[in-house]
Amino acid sequence: MVRVMKYENAHGRTPKDMNEVRANHPGYDIESTDVSGEIRYIEVKSLRGDWGRKGVKVTLTQIETGEKYQRQFWLYVVERAEVESEAKVIPIQNPVGLVDEFYYDDSWRQLIDDEAKVD
Repeated sequence: MVRVMKYENAHGRTPKDMNEVRANHPGYDIESTDVSGEIRYIEVKSLRGDWGRKGVKVTLTQIETGEKYQRQFWLYVVERAEVESEAKVIPIQNPVGLVDEFYYDDSWRQLIDDEAKVD
């Protein structure tokens, strides 16, 4: 959160931490306003290391918020977030609108009941 707040300030926007405004704020973490009054609704995902194949988790509430705000909704992935000198902020505008397919990884196997299993 701190890295993204600094990033927004450095880019001439005024960020507001929504978790300070209301605990458990659903759908996004930061509202950031530019000089023209345009608002970015930002969901922040921080990683200890580099952004890899495992990806970042987005909840259904965050997806719904992305559908609602579309181009005003941003996903900010922060790589190496724990080390300020190495942290990298990756902003993605309208991430929900960019998705055109979903993949179900092998963790879904656990949902298959015994009758549905075919050897």
